[in-house]
Amino acid sequence: MSDEKKPYEVEADAGGAQQPMKAERASQGAESAKGVDSPKGRIDAPQLLEGFEEDADFTKDPEVERVIMGKPVDDKEAAKPPAEEFVKPGVGGPKVWGIVGGVLLLAAMIAAGVQAGSGGQRVLRVLLVLYNTLLHTGTGVVAVFVAAVLLGKRFGKFELAAARMFAAVAAFALLISLQFKLSGVVWLDRIVVLILATGVYGLIVASTFNLWKRNPLLYVVGAHFFLWLIVAVGMLLSQVTVAPPAESKPPAVAPSQQPAAPPPGSGG
Repeated sequence: MSDEKKPYEVEADAGGAQQPMKAERASQGAESAKGVDSPKGRIDAPQLLEGFEEDADFTKDPEVERVIMGKPVDDKEAAKPPAEEFVKPGVGGPKVWGIVGGVLLLAAMIAAGVQAGSGGQRVLRVLLVLYNTLLHTGTGVVAVFVAAVLLGKRFGKFELAAARMFAAVAAFALLISLQFKLSGVVWLDRIVVLILATGVYGLIVASTFNLWKRNPLLYVVGAHFFLWLIVAVGMLLSQVTVAPPAESKPPAVAPSQQPAAPPPGSGG
């Protein structure tokens, strides 16, 4: 009767720790042999330098040179601060100046109707004041935009600029519609009223837009006058072309007097 044999432990060799790694490599080789492909590059994948300019210089970095070597940054490359607004907030908002302009326009329309007298011309005068005020409010806003561009500034709030210009133009229209009779001379009174109305207009523009410096105020007023002149010339040309030509009447010819017939029996 033989004795039962007991198992005994075998000491692992020095390379025993590498057996799992070898087994993993062997399994990977078997999978590749069976047809399992390893991940490959795709044609539609983004390229390495995609998004870079073709002539981009990768040999130097301006930021690194500025920090390490102390080189100054070019002014063109530095971020520019935002431009200053031309139409800045001030006393009164768009609603306030819109109400002021509306009241002045209503007064100008009433004054134009009173000065026109009776007849069909009254309605036309009132409508003309309304039309000119709204039209030149628009040209005034364009003039403000032109001045902002010439001065290199941002325009700012459109509603605020339109309301301020509306008040200035309505005040001008009111003084023109009143037709003050100061000296009794018609042409002299018109010149004085025109100068007074222009001064009030300029004062409102300068105070509301804060344009107390000469150049900005001249840019706005000059551009506005130029646009007004263009509109006035266009309206004058339209009146000339639409007006019917004067009919030329033939000169009146006096009837010629015929000699009287001789009396009978005179032998003539």
